[in-house]
Amino acid sequence: MKRVRLALVGLCLGAAPIVAPLAAQYKAPKQQKVEGLVAGFDKASSTITIQEKNLRTRVSCDSRTHITFRNTTATVNEVKEGLRIVCMVRSNDRNQMLATRIDLREK
Repeated sequence: MKRVRLALVGLCLGAAPIVAPLAAQYKAPKQQKVEGLVAGFDKASSTITIQEKNLRTRVSCDSRTHITFRNTTATVNEVKEGLRIVCMVRSNDRNQMLATRIDLREK
């Protein structure tokens, strides 16, 4: 029994130099903050257009997007033009901005 444990410990220690560089190469997708006013909302494609000063940004959302309004859980149906919005976004596999979190606020 001790030999089996010793063999397992040796195997784990031997694999550590192989696994560590692989873990270091993985980079989580970076998130960025986008905020402004809701300039438009397309329910069919779940895309929100955000007006930030002179820049318009299109942000997509999906079923995993966490949405809050007045500090309570909300749905996509509560997105209205003119509301202030703060989004945490990342790029998806199609190079679109995908919202991971949306916070809706009064103007």
